[in-house]
Amino acid sequence: VFNDTYLAVAFNVSDKIDFQELLDEGLSQIENVNITSSFDLVFDPLRDIQSMISSMSDTALDVFNQATSSNLTSCPFVDIYNKTTMMEPWKLHRTEDLTPYIIRDNFGNATSYERIGSEDSGTYLNRVYNAAGVCSASSNCCIQATSTPPATCTSNPLESCDYGENCVFPCSPLKLAIVEGHAAF
Repeated sequence: VFNDTYLAVAFNVSDKIDFQELLDEGLSQIENVNITSSFDLVFDPLRDIQSMISSMSDTALDVFNQATSSNLTSCPFVDIYNKTTMMEPWKLHRTEDLTPYIIRDNFGNATSYERIGSEDSGTYLNRVYNAAGVCSASSNCCIQATSTPPATCTSNPLESCDYGENCVFPCSPLKLAIVEGHAAF
């Protein structure tokens, strides 16, 4: 109030701030509306989408586990993950501390299933499933036991290798599928 005049009247905005009548009118129009059923119109499609995503996630996990549990002679992978252990694969319960196979570029050694430092899950999977190759012939195929490639390199066919022209890596496609499947999950 200024000089016995309401400011709303002086500025000609009384209809803009007198909202109680409009509010009451609006509330009376929606008092018989079932809000729950109205929300269901939104929630039902969202639930359907969530169900579809869960189904896709389960399918992706099944495909991932086909690669991690292939248990082939040259790729003896026997791990089965769930949604939790897939995100933190070093937490998967295993009966052994080391891989049952030699790791490529690891000087003829297996590798630990323990997490190394703060490696992320993708790096971990890339390391653990990086199985050494096998010799396809006895010449020019061996384990590189030092950081310098050997002058002569011979092994028996089908022995583990990580160096030489006759060293083939049959597990590489599986490792790639595991690493890319994890990244897509």
